Amino acid sequence: MLHRTRTIAIVAALMAAIFSGGCSKQKTAARPSGPPAMPATLATAERQTVPQELQAIGNVEPFSNVQVKAQVAGELVKVQFAEGQNVNQGDLLF
Repeated sequence: MLHRTRTIAIVAALMAAIFSGGCSKQKTAARPSGPPAMPATLATAERQTVPQELQAIGNVEPFSNVQVKAQVAGELVKVQFAEGQNVNQGDLLF
């Protein structure tokens, strides 16, 4: 019986030493997992004018279409505007 009590006491002391040793260490802050940090460079922002230019391939559609019809019979001799030119009301076209 003495042998059994001594064995239990030794096992209990070992377990207490193991568990108390784990609690006495300071916990370190957990580092976030993921890819390593990338180096960054720093630049000073400065105000500049930037040209507004767009180069693209595509189709263009007008906002509206108009039809020009002759009000009198005859032949057109001269065109008074260039294709794509903006015209105003009252401008001479033909």
